[in-house]
Amino acid sequence: MKNKNYQVLLILCSSLEDGNIAIQKANIFLSKYFYVKKQTDIFLTEAFGVNYTDKFFNQAVIIESELSPKKIIARISRIEKSLGQKRKDQLWGKRIIDIDVIYIENLVYYDSYIQIPHEGIYDRPYIKQLIKKVGWNYEKF
Repeated sequence: MKNKNYQVLLILCSSLEDGNIAIQKANIFLSKYFYVKKQTDIFLTEAFGVNYTDKFFNQAVIIESELSPKKIIARISRIEKSLGQKRKDQLWGKRIIDIDVIYIENLVYYDSYIQIPHEGIYDRPYIKQLIKKVGWNYEKF
């Protein structure tokens, strides 16, 4: 019996001056472990809710995987760490690379580490714009 292929919407983010390069490196890692189905261009957006930078580089990426949702999240966390990002419990601060799992199809999941759908989709306008640009079909917001 074949495992289910999950469609996963990610938002990649970096606050570095050369954050577009950090996002490109993250894409290389993503393509090693997942099927990258679709991605937007990398956009420079206004910072939301932070005062240590005024711009962020962002990109939406749709990946597909046979891994379970928990294993997808764990693999993405390892990719972030490989690229030098510190722990996720650091709420604010410079972001070398942040790979947010926005949706895993229509899954609703909460634990002490992650919330899916991602809590930021409703109050961060740039996320809505990126979701539209990448053509995500599972959830309407």
